[in-house]
Amino acid sequence: MNILYITSRAIEINASSSIRNIATIEGLIGIGHQVTVCSMKPDCTGKYYDKRIEKLDIERIYFDSIIKTAAKTANRFNIFQTRLYKIIRRKRLYDSSRQIINHVDDMDISKYDLMISSSDPKTSHLFAERLSEKSKKKIKWIQIWGDPFASDMTISGSKSFMKRVKTEEHRLLSKSDSIIYVSEATLEEQKDNYPDCADKMRYLPIPYMKRNCQYKEENSCKKIVKIAYCGDYLSHIRNIVPLYDAIKGLDGYEIRICGDSDIKLEATDNILISGRIPYQEVCEIEDSSDILVVICNLFGTQIPGKIYQYSGTDKPILFILDGKKEIIKKQFQKYERYDFCNNDSNEIRNKLREIKRMKKCYGPVNVFESKVIAKKILDFS
Repeated sequence: MNILYITSRAIEINASSSIRNIATIEGLIGIGHQVTVCSMKPDCTGKYYDKRIEKLDIERIYFDSIIKTAAKTANRFNIFQTRLYKIIRRKRLYDSSRQIINHVDDMDISKYDLMISSSDPKTSHLFAERLSEKSKKKIKWIQIWGDPFASDMTISGSKSFMKRVKTEEHRLLSKSDSIIYVSEATLEEQKDNYPDCADKMRYLPIPYMKRNCQYKEENSCKKIVKIAYCGDYLSHIRNIVPLYDAIKGLDGYEIRICGDSDIKLEATDNILISGRIPYQEVCEIEDSSDILVVICNLFGTQIPGKIYQYSGTDKPILFILDGKKEIIKKQFQKYERYDFCNNDSNEIRNKLREIKRMKKCYGPVNVFESKVIAKKILDFS
C-alpha cells in the first residue's frame, strides 16, 4: 500500500509527537508499505534536530521554506514563547503552521491508497481535509490525535473561543473515515462529546521505537541508584515537586531531571537539573539510568508519551499517578509492567526502595511494538 503521512511539524524536531510519528512510520514500513511523509522542512542545524529519520526508507514532501519561522521557534522553544503562544491561541484556532494549506494545490494524491494525518499540530488534519476536498480520487483518511482539540491542556480562552474550537474539532472529525486516540479515557470522553462520530473512533496506544535500553542485573547491587526524569514539567500540567522532595537527600539515589519548566529547581549533591536537551543526549541519560520515571498530568485524559517509549525497555518504570489516577492505573495495570505510586514524596521514596529490594525482571510490552500498532491502524482503514 502507498501511504501519505501528513504531519505539520518536521518529524526531525525532538518532540513527543515526532517520536510517536517516527515509531508509527517505522511500523508501517516494517510491515511492507511505502510511506511518503509530508511535513515542514527541518532546520538541520538546529539544536533539537534528530537524525533518526534519515535511516528510514521514505519519500519526503516538504512545505519548502514557507514556515522557517515556525521551525526556528520549535528549535528555540522556551517558557516565554509558551506564554506568548497561549496568548495567541486565545484568538486563533491554529498556529502559524496553518500556512501549509497554501500548498494544497501543489500536491497530487492520486497515487496514494491511504492518507494519515497526525497531530500535533492540528493543522495536519486541516491540510488533509483540504487535500481530500480538492482531490478527484477518493482515498481513505485516518486521523491520529496525539491530543484532542477542545480539551487540549495547552489551549484555553473565553467561552466563545472554546466554542469555536469545539465546532472546528467536530467539523474535522466528521470529515474523516477513521479517528484514533492514544488514550482510552480520551476516546470515551470524545465519544460523549461527539456522539455522531463515535462509531469511527478507536483507541490505539503509542508505538515505541526499538532501543537497546536494558537493565543490568548488577545495577540492583550498586551503591548509587541512578534515576532519570526526562520531560517537561510545567507546573500547571505536572507536579514534579514530590519527586524532587523524595530524592533530595535520599542516601544511595541520584536523579537527573531534564526538561523545560516554569519553576526553578535547585540542583543538589544527588539531583542534577538541566533544561530541554537533544534527543541523543536524552537517550544517553536514559540508557545509563537504573530507573525511568513518568509523571502523570494534573488533570485531563491524556497520558505522557514517555510511558509508551519506556515500555520498549527492560528497565524498571516508576509510574507516578496524578489527576485521573484510577482510570490511568486501570488502563496500564493489566500489562503487569509498571511500578505505580501516587504523587506523594513518601510514597515515591518507599516505591524506589521497593524496586531496588525486589530485583524484579522486566521486559518490553509487546502490544506497543511499532509493527503491531501499524497493523492495527490499517485494520481501521
